[in-house]
Amino acid sequence: MAAEGSSRGSAPLDSSGVKTRSGVRAQTAVIYDLLSEGPIEGLVDGVASIRLNDNPVANSTNATKISPQQTFDAGYVAASGVITDNSTGNIFSGASTADGTRQILVAGASKRTTSSINCTAGNNIVVSTNLSNMTFASGDVWDGTGIQPMIRIDGAGDNGGQLVAGITEFINTAAVRVDTVPMTTVSNTAAYIDLVDDIDSFSGNTATISAAGVNVANTIVMMGSPKRTETATPLYNYENFGFAFRQGTREQEWLPTPAGIGSASIAHQVSGGSLTTSASSGYPSASAFGFEETTAYSGTALTVTSATMGVGNPSEVDALKITLQFNTMISQKETGAQGKGFAEYRIKFGYSRDGGSTFQDVTKVGRATIATSTSSYHKNGRTKDAQSGVIEMKTKQPFNHVYTFDISKYQPFDAYRVTIERISAVNQKENKWQQQNSGTVKQIENIITDKLTFPYSAYAGVVVDAKDFESIPKRSYEIRGLKVKVPTNYFPIDEANTATGVRRSTASYQRNVTSGAEESSVQDWDGNFRGDQKTFTSPTSPNYEPVYTNNPVWIFYDLLTNQRYGLGKYLDEDFDFSGIDKYTLFQLAKYCDELVPDGKGGTEPRFTCNLYITKDEDAIKFLKNLASQLRAMLIWFNGQVTLGMNQQKGAVYTFSKSNVIGGEFSYSGVAGRFRNNQIAVTWSDPDNGYKQAVEVVEDHDNIARTGKIRRKNISAFGCTSQGQAVRHGKYQLLTEQLEKEVVTFTTGLNALALKPGDVIKVQDPDLQDIVCSGRVTTSSSSTTTIIKTDRDLTSFLNNSDNFKLHLIYPSGGAYLAQPLATINSTTYNQGDLILLDEDGNSIDTHAKASNLKDDSGAVVQTFWSDDFRIESKSISSHNSSSVTVSSAFSSAPNGEVMFTISGETDDNVAKAGNFKEYIITSLKHSDKNDIGITAAEYVREKFDAVDRGWNVPEYPDTLYKPPARTDEVPVPVGLTAQIVPGSASGGDNAGDGVVENDYSIVLNWSHPTTQRTDSDGNSLVDVYEHLAGYNIQHNLDLANDDRDSNRQFTTIQLNSNNKNHYTFNGVVPGAAYIMRVQTVSTSGKTSGWVQRTLSFPDSAFAIFGAGSIAAGLNKSIQKGGILTTVANINSANGTVTFANTTYVFTPPNSVPAITIDSGNTAQTVQDGFNNLADGGTGYLLYDYGDTSDPLKAISLVTDSTAVDADTSAKYNYQFMARLGESNNDLVQATGTVSATAGLPELTGSSTTFTSDFTEGDVIAIDTAGATRFMATVIEVANNTSLVMDSSPTRNYSGKTVHKQGLTYDHLRDSIIGEVTRDGSTYSYTPFTNKMKVDNSDEMGSNTITSVQISANAVTGAAILANSIGAAAIVSGSIDNALIAANAIDTAQIVAGAITFAEIQANTITSAQLAANSITSAELSANAIAEVTVGANSITAVEIASNAIGAVQIAANSIAAAEIQANSIGTSEITANSVNGTIISGNAVGSSQIAINSVNGIIIADGAIDAASKLGNAIISGAKLADNAINDSRIVAANTIDTSMIASNSITAALIAANQINTSEIVANSVNAVLIAANSINNNQISANSVNSIVIQNGSVNGDHIAANSITAAKIAANSIDTAEIVSGSIDNVHISAVGTDKLSGTISSAQIAANAITAAKIAANSIDTAEVKSGSIDNVHITAVGTNKLSGTISNAQIAANAITTAKIAAGNIGSSEIAANAITTAKIKANNITTATIAANQITTLTIATGAVGAAQISSINANTISTGTLSAARIDVDNLVLPVVHNSVSGFSIGAWNNDTMRVKQVGSIGTEPGIYTGYVRVFGGSGQVKTLEVAVSDSTFGTSFGQLKSNQEYDSGTLNGHSTQLPIANTGNGFVQYASGASKYWSRVDRFNQTYAIAQISFSFRKTSSNSTTTNLYLNAQGDGNNRYLTRCEYAFYRFSES
Repeated sequence: MAAEGSSRGSAPLDSSGVKTRSGVRAQTAVIYDLLSEGPIEGLVDGVASIRLNDNPVANSTNATKISPQQTFDAGYVAASGVITDNSTGNIFSGASTADGTRQILVAGASKRTTSSINCTAGNNIVVSTNLSNMTFASGDVWDGTGIQPMIRIDGAGDNGGQLVAGITEFINTAAVRVDTVPMTTVSNTAAYIDLVDDIDSFSGNTATISAAGVNVANTIVMMGSPKRTETATPLYNYENFGFAFRQGTREQEWLPTPAGIGSASIAHQVSGGSLTTSASSGYPSASAFGFEETTAYSGTALTVTSATMGVGNPSEVDALKITLQFNTMISQKETGAQGKGFAEYRIKFGYSRDGGSTFQDVTKVGRATIATSTSSYHKNGRTKDAQSGVIEMKTKQPFNHVYTFDISKYQPFDAYRVTIERISAVNQKENKWQQQNSGTVKQIENIITDKLTFPYSAYAGVVVDAKDFESIPKRSYEIRGLKVKVPTNYFPIDEANTATGVRRSTASYQRNVTSGAEESSVQDWDGNFRGDQKTFTSPTSPNYEPVYTNNPVWIFYDLLTNQRYGLGKYLDEDFDFSGIDKYTLFQLAKYCDELVPDGKGGTEPRFTCNLYITKDEDAIKFLKNLASQLRAMLIWFNGQVTLGMNQQKGAVYTFSKSNVIGGEFSYSGVAGRFRNNQIAVTWSDPDNGYKQAVEVVEDHDNIARTGKIRRKNISAFGCTSQGQAVRHGKYQLLTEQLEKEVVTFTTGLNALALKPGDVIKVQDPDLQDIVCSGRVTTSSSSTTTIIKTDRDLTSFLNNSDNFKLHLIYPSGGAYLAQPLATINSTTYNQGDLILLDEDGNSIDTHAKASNLKDDSGAVVQTFWSDDFRIESKSISSHNSSSVTVSSAFSSAPNGEVMFTISGETDDNVAKAGNFKEYIITSLKHSDKNDIGITAAEYVREKFDAVDRGWNVPEYPDTLYKPPARTDEVPVPVGLTAQIVPGSASGGDNAGDGVVENDYSIVLNWSHPTTQRTDSDGNSLVDVYEHLAGYNIQHNLDLANDDRDSNRQFTTIQLNSNNKNHYTFNGVVPGAAYIMRVQTVSTSGKTSGWVQRTLSFPDSAFAIFGAGSIAAGLNKSIQKGGILTTVANINSANGTVTFANTTYVFTPPNSVPAITIDSGNTAQTVQDGFNNLADGGTGYLLYDYGDTSDPLKAISLVTDSTAVDADTSAKYNYQFMARLGESNNDLVQATGTVSATAGLPELTGSSTTFTSDFTEGDVIAIDTAGATRFMATVIEVANNTSLVMDSSPTRNYSGKTVHKQGLTYDHLRDSIIGEVTRDGSTYSYTPFTNKMKVDNSDEMGSNTITSVQISANAVTGAAILANSIGAAAIVSGSIDNALIAANAIDTAQIVAGAITFAEIQANTITSAQLAANSITSAELSANAIAEVTVGANSITAVEIASNAIGAVQIAANSIAAAEIQANSIGTSEITANSVNGTIISGNAVGSSQIAINSVNGIIIADGAIDAASKLGNAIISGAKLADNAINDSRIVAANTIDTSMIASNSITAALIAANQINTSEIVANSVNAVLIAANSINNNQISANSVNSIVIQNGSVNGDHIAANSITAAKIAANSIDTAEIVSGSIDNVHISAVGTDKLSGTISSAQIAANAITAAKIAANSIDTAEVKSGSIDNVHITAVGTNKLSGTISNAQIAANAITTAKIAAGNIGSSEIAANAITTAKIKANNITTATIAANQITTLTIATGAVGAAQISSINANTISTGTLSAARIDVDNLVLPVVHNSVSGFSIGAWNNDTMRVKQVGSIGTEPGIYTGYVRVFGGSGQVKTLEVAVSDSTFGTSFGQLKSNQEYDSGTLNGHSTQLPIANTGNGFVQYASGASKYWSRVDRFNQTYAIAQISFSFRKTSSNSTTTNLYLNAQGDGNNRYLTRCEYAFYRFSES
């Protein structure tokens, strides 16, 4: 399988991938590396095996996630969609949907047929002959995305194998076209189509997809790499990395050139490419998003065909490259803040195979389906799902964005089209953010690529980016190399197990040579090779493909036989390779695979070979070097190439004087002083990037003894194992130390069968003058046990020592090459000859010896000698002519057979004269037919010393030890991200919040740790010892950050190993910010990334700074706003009430105002502060999102119970909670959660995180107590996964999770006031601009007279309660317009004074009638009818007790709705008045029915059934009527229902007393027919069981209804008329509103009860003096009195205390002529009741107001209209919150002007006034673009250009002298003159250097004097210098009060 990948979720070099690129400034390099001859196995660890500058591009864990997985034994259940991996490998282990979307292929699971498919060899059309078994569909054609499903046709492949092909065209339901031509004609064969789908979930060894297809078992399943989104945590260690890999097969895919660059292209310039939002895409409407403005959604998709683009031959085009052009892409807030802009597109490719008549469209870019709900989008309209179609940038520079995608996979086609659609809105504005994101389709390029496959060449292509590398990086690839031929019974180490998918840790010889299956025991080799395609010609054969191995013997064999790069065509033209000794190689290969100690506590193969041949080499030289690596020699022997290895083996021949020419042996050697005592072995260290390393092996004793080091440097060819390098060195060292002697001699042709590497025995009697060898005599025959010798051996042999006889047989033999083996129940030692195999059969061939197994079935290591063997037997006796052995030889030896004798004592000491073993190093043939032999001393014990009994030196882990190459760099732990108040000072100085709206993000993490040993060998866990620092990447929008159009992320290098935090300052609110951190080691290697996604919308986090209230975990909540009413507090109980029910509230954060019109209690009152503890502080929160109940009482609470698990310190969590709520207003959310200590991730079970939490919410884990943990949510990934801004210190599992009952919208919600409690007193401090005025001490006594009070200035609020008496009211001056609602009650009306004529229609409602005020005496007969009474207007309160009798109630007029629950008792129901129609269904239970009270009349026909009404044996024979029940009716309980009982057949007499209860009666089965008259009394009826359905119409009369039991709720609207009402029974209590049209003269004084008529009952203008009894109206009755009614008749004596309120006096109706001198005293004026609207202009003079009568309590407010000129006089007037006339203005936009760099410029803002006086006020300036360094405010009557001139005398504000002539005015409050900004100078203006999202305010006072009578205008100027040209302020507001100057 070809390998590809990209950090962006696509493969830029893959023919199936989509590559996106933005901007002209992108610097990307694509590098191709030719790696090897092919085919090779591939990358060792997937993409983790690719290294750039020796740093892996991905760590092993991530590489596993990236890599595709495959199993060969899986099952699929179609009904459930469950795929089960039955193998032990479990490809689903560790997989998670969080890794990305994975596709999976289930072979043959889409459609299957066993006998319906025909196809013809050479024809690529496949036909179904039976549509009921196999029907094709268009969906069977691959759409080109993801994994390609295949059709698998049995018998149609090569040599009748299975054909596996892709379906390229749907012809009809019976035929399809495939991409691979069938090789064999078949008919009615089986076929299977693969099922491909996305995986929905993983669980154990299963994965679930959408249920579809058919069931399959034991099938192939392939799981693809996860598709990653751009916002997902990268699996690569580099931001923009991609790769493609080809393994060098003959048929491998071509590798497209990058970014669509090809050999030819056809470019099409698009006209009309400016797209607006498509009207039909499904994107939510602008109104749904709440966009303030946007381009209309009226656009259509742009479609361009291949014909339009001038493509002559569409089928040649392989890729499309589409360029979108943007002039800018940015978003900007009204305050000047800048953020990223975005645009979303969708691009579809459609191909046609019918000349363009129809097209098959495939979505190549963007979302195939567009979500229609706004919940799937951010507030600005950007989709929450990262898609390839979203372009997101922050740049003001023009740029191009390029999409390139491959279309070759859809070929063949004869036409195509491209459809480009704009999905997102264009230039939309949302929440004060304006997007600039319009784009144009510029060009479509049709690319024809070079399809060069480079067969048999393994190569890679990598994409690297300039953001990651300053220059082309060094590349390295760790691969499993060439696939070679190996024996058919052989599984090499590292081969992937086909059953499990797991790579083998050891080699195995258990492969079935035919099927390739793994057997349970070692299999005999048949002499064939896997990968020998001359022998195995079918590609479907299990032995067809070669396989990778690092066994040096099979690499050697491959180099001998390969035709392309080896000696194959030279060694054997027929390629049968009979000239290679394959069985010797097979034995040596097994010797290489044998596991030996690795010196580190484990085992490894004895020899492995990892070579990289980079250039041509001399074949013989190279093969010799390779042979040397396994201690072997390249040998040509008997017409075959073979290897002679120096290993444990037995001697094959014996030499003594008898077979050596001349009988002489020559010996040589090297003196000890010349032998090396130290061997330095060079090898390739994989832990250090396969760089050369040196392993030193030495003889410490020899070095110490001689004091010298004699070093030999050698190279271990192809060695990548430290243990193998040590063994190689020990072998060399022991050889020099032990094998000191070389023997040379000449022998005859008997040595022709010997070869280098054979071990021989030499018995030289001359060395010790002892003869112990010779020949078997020919004089007499020997037997198998008695051997006749040619000499007397008695001088050497004895009966006390142990001796053996060794015979040389002229035939081959197998020798044990391992320490021990038991074969056929015989135990053999190393070097022993083995004659019989495990089955007792003779080992007489090399093949048999190669397949030898021990009795356990394990492989036995042997050495085969072709022509000689030495058999050895123990000597039991001897004489002078023969030797007898204890066991028989294999055969009686022939004469002249060589023998030797060896002996040793009982102490295992060798006897003198023994033979000595040598290994032949060379043989030299002469023309004299003799052979010269050179042999080196052979010490077999050295092999065990080489392989075992030593250890690689271990060194303690230290900070100075470099990290191993294979060691993964650990990732940072527990990364958290927190939003905190910013800091202008930058760096890490965050958190002081020195500026409002200034944010910082703080990253915190823990250093990674590793487990290692110290110098004392102790295990420890500590900070990663190779930590050098960290890399940080982010995509934050920082202030003034113009992001490169191609720069998705900014990388920061944190070169510190003791810093584990970082702060980003000046962060602009935005969505989906990504921050990631990776560890950097001292070697420069990096870990994987740890990532946090932080949603930072305006609404999630509060404004910081002075304009906010600290809220603990809730961060800060803004305070203030503009409120158009005053909040008053009840100091006794803390209730806060708005003074007006109609008001407007504007939050302080530039969001739309809320208008409340006639608000209810919930909108104007908050009484929750009574829950405030003494000494506590609460806050009045205005909840912007809850307009029905916006006022919330909250306070800052502290959880002091939770503690840190490590330190036991209290967390003391603080957060805002609603007062009065339980559990501190924390509400349990759905499900349970688990968390790991030190990690911020939270995992839920059955949780609904997406609906319970949003970013910025407070979350609490566990119930209240020591173990609770609280934090703020920063990311909600899905319903079961979220991330917090801090990590817990303990583990949690299955704990409850809690959320706040009230969440906060920090953008819109605002705290508008503070409430404190001191004892029992509450006080309120407003934070809004509206507050209550206390001016009680502003004016002296008698200060205000009628002269000072303007017309209508005194309102009711300014007149003290009860302060206007009767004397003050002019006779006849009070008409109905002056009388307030509810002002006149019955106490003020003379009995009988008000008649019907006085009452206007609809004037009197229930609100005007006092309770019980209208009795029947007040009502005339039939006076009140149904139409007279409003719906629901008469309640029980209005009706007197017993006032309504039966006469008053019309027939059927009382329905269930009129009867109050439980209001009818037994006393209300007349006997026999409840009949069947009255009783509701199921209303009568057993407890309601008296004993024996239900008789036959009562029970309805069929009402009693067996199912639920009759108990067992309840009906006896006496109760049954004749013939009523037959056998068919006597059945199971509860089966007799009412249908089975004859009408009226069951009477009470038939039913035993108390035998029927509710369980015997079927629901609804007792109806009125079954209940006897009068049989149900109140004992039978349960409470509330009689409803309107049960009561028969007209059956309830007055006798049935209890007194007062009918309430208003029981009486239907308009159901009571005069006939139902007893005369005189309705009094004023019962009447809500009676219109005059309803009272047509019928109400006289007799009908009206005392106090029955209130003010609301009297129509306007209906009561004049005739109706008012003299002296009956006092100040209680008067609301407002006009001056025309008060003609001097009201004096002080006539007005009762507090009698006249503002409401009694019409606006402007009281003038000074109406008020007697000194008649109005303080006692007469209600506090705050005189306002300007109440008093006519100039009507109150000092003569009118008594001395001291007007105090602060009487005055609400004073403005310019209240006090006329010259009327306010006092020695001193103290004024708090005095409202005076203002001059104000607001100037917006660039009309203010531009400020140049470092040059003071003057701009006139506006004029202040023309009148002289003292002015005081403020100027507020709002920030704009850039910086304004210095700003001053000045006023003058002069006109200035760009700088100040000389100010005129006496006409400007003088800050210095009385008549100063300063040319510049100082900034507010400095008083020291103006100083222009210079480096190091002070800046007098708060935040003048930056006006972003802020404003500055200055308070200014100045005097303005005129010397002439001409009017002169005072102008306001701003004088400023910028930090660059054209710096602007967006707006200036100013307001001034003027005081006259005497």
